[in-house]
Amino acid sequence: MTPKLPRPRTDRAFRRHPVLFPLFLVALLAVVWFGIKATQDLMAAKTRFSADPEIAGWMTPGYIARTWNIPPEVLLDTLSLTEQPRKRMTISEIALDKGLTPPDYAAEVEAALDAWVAANR
Repeated sequence: MTPKLPRPRTDRAFRRHPVLFPLFLVALLAVVWFGIKATQDLMAAKTRFSADPEIAGWMTPGYIARTWNIPPEVLLDTLSLTEQPRKRMTISEIALDKGLTPPDYAAEVEAALDAWVAANR
């Protein structure tokens, strides 16, 4: 006579806890699912934030210098400013002071910064 093989532990757990065991499996699947999604988002964020951002009207010269990793003096030359603008002056305000539209000025600044980055990096 051959000995009886013991039942797997999962079978015993299912018989003991017929409601909790399926809930545990659902929770385990949820952890795996959200872990995969979080990893995908992390990988996408690396590529999304690796490039220099577009210049927008709300940005200040100091913010642009930090995000583009450009010395402030170079940025002032790029913005065609002889002196540091007043604190927290945005690109839109600088453009209006120069008599330009903010989107046109932002595009002009971005083109100049792209040229500087291509020449110096």
